[in-house]
Amino acid sequence: MTTSSKNKTRILICLILGSFFAAYLCFSLLPNVFEIWNAQAVDQLFVLRAASEKFRRAYDNTVVHVDLNNTSIQQLNKLYLNRSHFAELIRNLDAMGVSAQVFDFIFASRKSDENDNAFIQATRAAESVYFGLAFELWKNEPSSPKPLPDTDVLSYLDQTRWEVAVEGSPAALYRAENPLITYPELAYSSRGLGSISVEFDRDGVLRRVPLLVRYQQAYYPLLPLRVACDYLSVPPQNLLLKPGSHLILKDAKKPGDEAHHDIVIPIDARGSMIINFVGPWASLDHYSFADILMASDDRDELELWREELQGKIVVISDVSTGSTDVGPVPTDANYPMSGAHANIIHNILTRSFLRELAVWEMLVVEVLLMAAVLLLSVRFSALYFSIGTLTVGAAFIVLAAAGFLYLYVIFHIGRPLLMIVFALISINVYRYINEEKEKLESLRQRDFIRDTFGRYMSGEVVEELLDSPEGLKMSGEIREVTFLVSDLRGFTALTSSLPPHEIIQVD
Repeated sequence: MTTSSKNKTRILICLILGSFFAAYLCFSLLPNVFEIWNAQAVDQLFVLRAASEKFRRAYDNTVVHVDLNNTSIQQLNKLYLNRSHFAELIRNLDAMGVSAQVFDFIFASRKSDENDNAFIQATRAAESVYFGLAFELWKNEPSSPKPLPDTDVLSYLDQTRWEVAVEGSPAALYRAENPLITYPELAYSSRGLGSISVEFDRDGVLRRVPLLVRYQQAYYPLLPLRVACDYLSVPPQNLLLKPGSHLILKDAKKPGDEAHHDIVIPIDARGSMIINFVGPWASLDHYSFADILMASDDRDELELWREELQGKIVVISDVSTGSTDVGPVPTDANYPMSGAHANIIHNILTRSFLRELAVWEMLVVEVLLMAAVLLLSVRFSALYFSIGTLTVGAAFIVLAAAGFLYLYVIFHIGRPLLMIVFALISINVYRYINEEKEKLESLRQRDFIRDTFGRYMSGEVVEELLDSPEGLKMSGEIREVTFLVSDLRGFTALTSSLPPHEIIQVD
């Protein structure tokens, strides 16, 4: 390899490294732009999967919805339901043999003694009802002390705290403050409460949820985790939390199944799992609140419902017009948050979790991509280099899509593509500038050859030199030639008597 080729290779390596670090710098300095772009690129994989029969996730209808929607309100001819209606719903679902009744509600206070007492009694009798509680979530220590709740709330939280084994530091987990719970008398009658507090990503989309949060050095589970653990007979002491790696549910067992197994849930440093959405809201099985409520009027119909819902986990939620508990998720712009809870339970029961590639794994992928781009830049011309680099980018997108669809692995899509774009532009610009310099140098050499040798050689010889610049190289060549040696009479004597500039002018 010549010195010039070595220099070009060094410059190409520097451009590749510059593209590598420039992409990292963009994501570090402008996360609100580039991280959002990356997250939305991954969202398109959810949309692609939901739209494809081949890749659409299988739905286990152990988890179903009972929706209080506009149709239910019209059927019941009641705009607002009181606690006695919920009590009737609980009794009916219990008669239908459901495994769990999960209310995506917080009943924060009593309203009517008669109705509330009926609600409490139905909840206690069913022994399968769960309600929500909410926290204010902080990533770091709150800037100022938060007021403590009343004694009854503190007492309930203290009695229902989870003792969880932890490996590593839990410092990065969400700190919970300002608890709001279902009022204690109803809470004590239920199977348990679980957090329904979630954090949306930078662009306002819900993609991940904290499975456990810390409140006053104790741990409290997300509502769907609480329900799934009870369904799988996993007590809190059988949980092992390793922030930034996984949460293990040890010795999990489905009802009626003799086999025990550990369920390993990938989580980030904050204890959050990525929700592996089955699909849009309509992908889940839905039943009408009104149909369940009115089933008690007909014993035969109640028996039919029992055949339909026995053993299932039922999530009850308000999805009527005006409900505020909705938000964007990868598959829907307006998705009821109760659907997120149902998807989390579904993920745990089916052990279908999404996992982001670790930092070092993604670094290996990025290095391999940049190595491929470097090899193309060294071996091929600008046109073929450009085509090859675009092919590498397309192959990476296919790899990321295949990893998501087949292996439930999430690649960081945005940063490698940005590296490839930076490398493509910078190398082509460098090549263009270098080629222009070479063209200018070639023109300058041609002018030099023409001006220098044109004085002493014929035009044909000069043109041959211009067409074959290698002829100027100092090297030997064997060729048959004819020499003509001649002299001008008296020229030698003339040159001895005239100065050089006059000799040149002699024709």
